[in-house]
Amino acid sequence: MAERAKQMERLKNYADEVARRRDGKWRICTLLPCRVAGVICEYFRRQVMGLLYVVLLVATLGYTRRTLSRSGSHHEVVWTIGGAFLILTVPLTLSLSWQHLTNFVEPRQQSQTIRIIWTVPVYSTTAWLCLRFPENVIYIQCVREVYEAYVIYCFLQYLVYYLGEEHDEMASAKLAKYPAIVGHHKPPFCCLPPWVMGAEFLNKCKTGVLQFVVVRFCTTIVAVVLQSMGTYGEGQYDVRNGFFWVWLVNSASQGWALYVLFLFYHATHKDLKEIHPFGKFLCIKAIVFFSYWQGVVIAVLLSHGSITRTDMHSAEMVARAIKDLLVCMEMFVAAIAYQFMFPITDYKGCSDRSRSPELERPRQAASVAYALWASCLPLELQDDIWVHVCMMCEGLRAACPAICVCAGKPKRRRDSNARDSDA
Repeated sequence: MAERAKQMERLKNYADEVARRRDGKWRICTLLPCRVAGVICEYFRRQVMGLLYVVLLVATLGYTRRTLSRSGSHHEVVWTIGGAFLILTVPLTLSLSWQHLTNFVEPRQQSQTIRIIWTVPVYSTTAWLCLRFPENVIYIQCVREVYEAYVIYCFLQYLVYYLGEEHDEMASAKLAKYPAIVGHHKPPFCCLPPWVMGAEFLNKCKTGVLQFVVVRFCTTIVAVVLQSMGTYGEGQYDVRNGFFWVWLVNSASQGWALYVLFLFYHATHKDLKEIHPFGKFLCIKAIVFFSYWQGVVIAVLLSHGSITRTDMHSAEMVARAIKDLLVCMEMFVAAIAYQFMFPITDYKGCSDRSRSPELERPRQAASVAYALWASCLPLELQDDIWVHVCMMCEGLRAACPAICVCAGKPKRRRDSNARDSDA
């Protein structure tokens, strides 16, 4: 009986092996043609897109040359050049965004990536609109200035989502394992007390970035109000003008936000090395920080008389045109850099980033509609602002019990980008 049982066991194993091989051959025969067809389609798509872009480039250069040769207005020349760079910039970023939208396998991270990529068309479009409609420049700049603060928050969220995968608590647990010296401040903030690694470090980093979003939004509204009252005085560093105080508050707030972002990157760069955070950090800092201080330098040159008026335009309009034209040109370079810093290959065919071999499995891409919805709605920003406001209210209530504000522990709404692990 024992011999017969062994014989039956061998027959069963042989049958299972035959079935497994047959199943493997069937999968190869059915899936391999699909994969080959997909690779061929992707290859021809890239070739067609490249050819269309070359045609667009030639047409844009031809139209720009013809317009410049027959135009006698400096204003038309400037906005034509800016429009040429805009036409060449936007297709690059839209193509990269579409690749992420159609391969939306990491909702938390890719939603932040798409918002960061949209920095380039937002900056270039608003800069060209400022060139085309200089009388409305103060209102058009509002969009760029608010989005500038928002993109810094998106980049921090991008790093936190990669570090924590599911929730902020996971990121806090990883940060708590770091040595205490990582929480010590760098120059010029060495005098500040060190931050305790863990939840405190993460919360203070988020607070440092969120304050810039709120401050930038408020100062933008103040600038519009002062401009309508005629007391703004853009480009004039005079304490009697509102521009000086708005510039001072924005510079301090932006400097602290970028310092906090650098501190978080410095603490976690070893765990983030798989996504090459330095290049991404450099791109965002170059766009936000460099473009802001570039405008400051132009304003200083204007105040010292280095920029003079033309026959038809004032010195202030000339300075704004120089700044916006430089932004249009720089965004074309940024669009090319983003192709390498935020490629779809970081996510295409990836696993769920659990970094556990037994849990690695391909994730199905979400629909384009869901990807677009998740990328457009800043629900996590609303949640973070509410949570931090409630934390501040709790601190005030603890310091002064007579003040009853925001009683109760703040609750965070479930992440809108969260997806079931079985999806």
